[in-house]
Amino acid sequence: MFKHIKATLIILIVLMAFSCDLFQDNVSVESRIQSFEDDLNGNNYTNLYNYYRLNHPDSPSYDSYVDSSVLNSGPLAFSNAPFTFGTPVIVDSSNGKSASGTLTYNSTDFTYVFDMREDDGDWKIYYLYIGGSPIIKTLR
Repeated sequence: MFKHIKATLIILIVLMAFSCDLFQDNVSVESRIQSFEDDLNGNNYTNLYNYYRLNHPDSPSYDSYVDSSVLNSGPLAFSNAPFTFGTPVIVDSSNGKSASGTLTYNSTDFTYVFDMREDDGDWKIYYLYIGGSPIIKTLR
């Protein structure tokens, strides 16, 4: 009887290890965009650096990647809130995924495109275009 219980437990442990990711909390493209929107709307701009792929050895600071004018007076300024990133259409790109849709702020619709790259299981922002203009570009 003990052998059957032991075998059952081993099988359960193996199934759990392969059926779910027990050791990582991966962030999907959709979740990354939603978190980005939530922090913009909550005026939590200090958390935004977590969403970018900041791995360029010559530019270790967040300020090197995001021009402060984008967040202070540009399209992502809190004075333009609330922001609504519509449900993205996600397609595979040569280096990751591209997510596009409609961004609404100031009662106006703009096209957005996030170029996302995978970074240790998490999807991070590499580029962001709003209305066809580059807003955020992560350096490589």
